[in-house]
Amino acid sequence: MPYFGSSYSGPKETSYLFVDGAYLRGAIQSYGETCFGTPDLPVDFSLLAPGFTKVFYYDCLVPQKPQEPEENYRLRLSIQETHFKKLRLLRGWHLIEGVVKRTGKRARQKEIDILIAVDMLTHTYRRNMHRVAFIAGDQDFRPLVEAIVREGMFIELWYEASSASTELVHTADAHRVLDGYVIHSILDKQFQKAYPLPHRLSQPGRALGESVLVSTARTSDDLPVELYEGNAGFLIVQPDLLNDGYFLHMSHTDQIFLKKVHAMTYGTSTWENAV
Repeated sequence: MPYFGSSYSGPKETSYLFVDGAYLRGAIQSYGETCFGTPDLPVDFSLLAPGFTKVFYYDCLVPQKPQEPEENYRLRLSIQETHFKKLRLLRGWHLIEGVVKRTGKRARQKEIDILIAVDMLTHTYRRNMHRVAFIAGDQDFRPLVEAIVREGMFIELWYEASSASTELVHTADAHRVLDGYVIHSILDKQFQKAYPLPHRLSQPGRALGESVLVSTARTSDDLPVELYEGNAGFLIVQPDLLNDGYFLHMSHTDQIFLKKVHAMTYGTSTWENAV
């Protein structure tokens, strides 16, 4: 019998990704405003979920703002409808829409939390997946994550460090922070090439060469941070919590941009000039 390829290796692991669209959009806009001065970044959503069998994306069409001209609202609505159409065309992606209800001047999403809970629990109970990843940060999702964990399903939470509920984060089996490097990785490839992030690596010791200490700060985890200036530009150095005796190095030619990305990633406090 002729041989046409490798032997059958058995069933592959199935992973589903569930996305709170409004939460992810807020994280992307926050990154854009902090690092580039604009909330509108060119996102390539096909880069968000490599390796996932299915993606379930939950969102609502934007409501009209109080006293917003009809023409302006129609333009914003058209942009989002085009975005939704693109998501529906992605292989394995499913867009589930909720509704928006206005109470006075406030507009709130309705049904999204319930839709996510019903779908995630249904797929868990039916054992349609081996693992689940969930992009969210609202504490209201904690009972859902607890239920998924109790069912024996492995769930990884993707969240923005500055906005996610600590209780929600601690409930999941694993975690992935939506920091500047993660968000930058899902932007359009041409944008990534035009606006590269600071080079980042972990190495033993500081190895500063002829660099001069410029200023100091502390991270949100109270780690000491140092900013150096050298011939090649600027360098931020801090201890690497994941590797004892190692130091994290971030380098870039633009000091301001370097500080912005570091703040977005590690929650840097106010910088102080070195004495």
